[in-house]
Amino acid sequence: MMLRLAAILLFSALTLNAHAASITVMPLGKGIYTLQGNNMDGVAGIEMKIDYPATLSSPTVTQESLVAGAMMATTQTKDSIKIVIINTRPFIGSGQIATISFKSHTAAVEAISVSATMIDSKGAPVSADTAPSGDGLVKAGIPDSATPPTVSTVPPATNSVIVATPATEQASTSPGIVRVPVATPAEKQPQPQPQPQPQPQPQPQPEMPSPPASIKHMGVMEHFKDLGSERTPAACCALFTQQLSTIRQDPSIALSDGVTPVIIVVKLEGSKPASPNFALSNARLVSISKENSTWIIKTIPQAQALHASLTILSGETMIEFPLTLVPPVEDISAAEGDFAAFLKDSGVTPPKRDLNGDGVHDYQDDYIYTAHYLIKKSAAAKAKP
Repeated sequence: MMLRLAAILLFSALTLNAHAASITVMPLGKGIYTLQGNNMDGVAGIEMKIDYPATLSSPTVTQESLVAGAMMATTQTKDSIKIVIINTRPFIGSGQIATISFKSHTAAVEAISVSATMIDSKGAPVSADTAPSGDGLVKAGIPDSATPPTVSTVPPATNSVIVATPATEQASTSPGIVRVPVATPAEKQPQPQPQPQPQPQPQPQPEMPSPPASIKHMGVMEHFKDLGSERTPAACCALFTQQLSTIRQDPSIALSDGVTPVIIVVKLEGSKPASPNFALSNARLVSISKENSTWIIKTIPQAQALHASLTILSGETMIEFPLTLVPPVEDISAAEGDFAAFLKDSGVTPPKRDLNGDGVHDYQDDYIYTAHYLIKKSAAAKAKP
């Protein structure tokens, strides 16, 4: 079980244990905060939740240098931000993880609270020092010899790191000692010969994590953007028939009502023996299991979500799989004539039907109507004797 590290922001920096990995929140003023990673060697996954008061709003999260090339997913609510970061290799040293900028603020510095969990490159949680430091921040450290558990999970969250990959060791050396010769007395002694200046020894540079090869699959809703004048019921329905051979979801169209589960089946044939990394965005992990080379992930998407995804880190490859979701909508007809009439309303100002409440009828509304149309048609077909 992942140990939970809790921190309440005070207006001073953290005095660090020389061997502990920790995260410090540093206020820069005017609604800007920096998340600083300290002694992060061996950490390969970070999950953070930042709670902020009503006096702060409209946050923007920027990925910084320490985690450059890693997969970072963020989810925002009215008063909190969740950040999940995972990488194929462990991070090195200290540096900035992310910067959070709030568009609206009432004071130069306002208190926020942060909770975080970290895992090492084998999926084992880092240990937490439960004794707070003098400034009220609790530190988390990586033990010198950690034995990874057979199964690594994190508490259910909107964004969740599920499994982690093995570590790679980094080597370091120290510069040698330079000795300076002492000159002999003048007059009778021969003049000292110029001594060659010692050449500076090149310092070894730490190996920086290289970004993994990225494969991003396009979601069904994105295809609706390119439909153009061919916006007919048949053309819209055809966009939902495309399936991948290695990743699929069941049901193929899922309601994002906050209750209905979705099963994602992932086949990773020929992958490395080490477990892959999985990360969910806008969805909560229910369970994960494996049958041979097939992973079965059960999740519940966030209520009213149009976008949710599963990100897979397998070896040096990152795969992003978007889920096909539709929020609940009433009064969708299963008659093709009503479907065709709805499509003719697309682009009309003001629209007669605006299914997602954004004030326009565009490709997203066509996607929502088509998804519900197909769900109703499928239910009617199953109900026939």
